[in-house]
Amino acid sequence: MMEGSFNDHKSNIAWIEATIAGGVCLTNYAGKPGWELATNEFPTYEQSVELWQQSKQKIIKDYNLIQTAQLRAATIRAICLPLEATSPDTAST
Repeated sequence: MMEGSFNDHKSNIAWIEATIAGGVCLTNYAGKPGWELATNEFPTYEQSVELWQQSKQKIIKDYNLIQTAQLRAATIRAICLPLEATSPDTAST
């Protein structure tokens, strides 16, 4: 990635995608905050396996997609449900 404030603040989604696909993320941003488990050099197979295993564990720990999806569903449900009346005066609003 080109050095710049936009890329400095980008999500580390490429690292997550690479891990989910069974690979490692190769980027010049490796080592920066959010990119600690990416690499800026082509790793050996053994290094790739180790880096992938570390990435997998971090994603399981910090990016629980099932929990996130459940939270999103609960939020959408709460938004879509009609508001409960809090008093007779607000029942028709």
